[in-house]
Amino acid sequence: MKSSTLAPAIFICGILSPIFFVTVFLIDGATRPDYDPYYHWISHLSLGERGWIGIVNLIVMGINITFLGILARKCLRGKRTSWGPRLILLLGIGLLLCGVFVIDPMLDYPPETQAHLSLIGIFHFISSFVMFEALIATCFVMAFRFSKWFSVYSIISGSLILLSIIICVGFVVLDFTETFVGGPGGLFERISMVIGCLWIVVFSSLLIRRIRD
Repeated sequence: MKSSTLAPAIFICGILSPIFFVTVFLIDGATRPDYDPYYHWISHLSLGERGWIGIVNLIVMGINITFLGILARKCLRGKRTSWGPRLILLLGIGLLLCGVFVIDPMLDYPPETQAHLSLIGIFHFISSFVMFEALIATCFVMAFRFSKWFSVYSIISGSLILLSIIICVGFVVLDFTETFVGGPGGLFERISMVIGCLWIVVFSSLLIRRIRD
């Protein structure tokens, strides 16, 4: 694939797609009845009457990031950078599977729905774990691939994503054990996802600049 073809493809997959993904889950979460972005997770947007929006959003993002991993592999050569594109590919697959395996009702959403855990729900949590781990690892693995400022930015981004996810999981545990119900687990998940998507946008921009030089 020539550079003239790579640049537009990376722009769509690595820049437009993350921006669209974040815009959709922020607007959908802010306008959906009985849904609290502070408390509920992004995956909960796959449930209810408007659940198709959340499902399509995850699947489209997953497909685009999967292609970004393939494109990054074509742009970046060498053993040191081989793991970066692989992790991006894994990130895309994880997002895609999060949309395919829909989360089970829980945390009182959708309203008047009995909370339960099914096999599909278990697959969703596994996919979510893979997705977030791949996102964090990608930030650290690709940290030293470009300029010094990008190295610092990547390390900070990866650290903040990891910290946000740990806090999110902590509030989830407190909620499930009824130690502290209604904590901002959804807020911290959103923080981690916004930071991660911004990193993808910056990385993709540098990738385009690299192949054009």
